[in-house]
Amino acid sequence: MRNPDPIHEYHRMVNMFLDHQLNDEENQKVLHQAQENPEFQRVLRTEQNFRDLIKKNVVQRPHVTSRLIDNIRNKISSQGDGK
Repeated sequence: MRNPDPIHEYHRMVNMFLDHQLNDEENQKVLHQAQENPEFQRVLRTEQNFRDLIKKNVVQRPHVTSRLIDNIRNKISSQGDGK
């Protein structure tokens, strides 16, 4: 079995780091690696930028009133009654 591709491993570690799936010790290792390894730092920065872009550009859902929700529920339940 050959060693995994380092870039693939970087992506795996970065995703786990950004998804808060690592313990404190592992988080420190990731931060240390980001300081010491320019390629790892590039992967981390790219993923952070991508996630920020998604968060900023995702269309926000409009707020719905409880009255609208009640109206939809009433229509659904009235259709179930054969009306």
